[in-house]
Amino acid sequence: MTKLTFSITALFATFLSIATLGANVDHTFTGEIMDVQCGMVKSHDLMMKQKGSKDAAECTQACVRDGGKVILYDPAHQKVYQLEDQQKALQYAGQTVVVTGTYDNDNNTIRVESVQGSSQ
Repeated sequence: MTKLTFSITALFATFLSIATLGANVDHTFTGEIMDVQCGMVKSHDLMMKQKGSKDAAECTQACVRDGGKVILYDPAHQKVYQLEDQQKALQYAGQTVVVTGTYDNDNNTIRVESVQGSSQ
């Protein structure tokens, strides 16, 4: 009985460490830094007209000044990601970027490690 309990405990500990090992791995995500309002409709067109913005960067900055949040919009997968570090991302407003960070599936948020401009 003791050997069986020890074996089950060791097996459980092994599975637990494997599961948590992959949970904190950084991944890269490519897309456009935009405000959540434009991200939900996948375009800056409507808000640019309303705000009088000349481009996507101005539109994003204006919406953030008005209380909006910065997100990453991935047009290839039609997906919007929340970003934990708003200031790091805001520097790239309206630009296509590569975000490196840890993804939290429970709240659809990327814990941002870095943001780099992309040549896409």
